[in-house]
Amino acid sequence: MRVIAVDMDGVLTIPENVQIVNKLAHMRENLIIVYTARGPWHREQTERQLQNIGVHYHQLIMGKLKADYYVDDRSTDLENLLEICR
Repeated sequence: MRVIAVDMDGVLTIPENVQIVNKLAHMRENLIIVYTARGPWHREQTERQLQNIGVHYHQLIMGKLKADYYVDDRSTDLENLLEICR
């Protein structure tokens, strides 16, 4: 199982990135965790926002976590990650 951590802000606000994350989420060997630096009091708002933009994910973490890959606005490119995970 590969754990792929995807930052909410700066990544999932881009429609093309949402499409790639959704493809990764449907690969059985991937676990998609969305994380954000937002405080826990923003959880409901964040869950609604993810639903509204159509992100498929397995878990939402309010804070940073340990993962095999981090996708945020300062690291791994989603297009490259899609190729790695094939």
